[in-house]
Amino acid sequence: MSTDPATLNALASEVEAGTGPDRELDARIEDTIGPSSEYPGLHLLGGFTAGRKAWLLEFSPRYTASADAALGLMEQALPGWSYCLQQSFSGRPTAWLYDPDEDYDEELPMPSFPARGDAPTLPLAIVAAVLRAAARGEG
Repeated sequence: MSTDPATLNALASEVEAGTGPDRELDARIEDTIGPSSEYPGLHLLGGFTAGRKAWLLEFSPRYTASADAALGLMEQALPGWSYCLQQSFSGRPTAWLYDPDEDYDEELPMPSFPARGDAPTLPLAIVAAVLRAAARGEG
């Protein structure tokens, strides 16, 4: 998994700017933070080679199309984390992620939400929040 915060935050911004399902983004998400990003030898020659890209375009989960796939990414990248999903006043879905094991302030009986994603679709909002949490070194 890539742990470079600048890369993760830039990808989160791209995800939030998306308009819907996008296989190119799915492939980049998988290559950056998905389960196959940790398999030895898949970063051929240290880069996103044509063969690897073709494989990722074909087999990456459809993170940007499916809330289930996006939540699966959260479970893999942020084990044990919880989420709050809502539609903002602007009509855009928003995903808030938090670690339920975090110690809460007794005067503030709700969790802090270290990661938020706001995008045109629910899957995009969830993925953006996961990327932002990973950029903070969470998970």
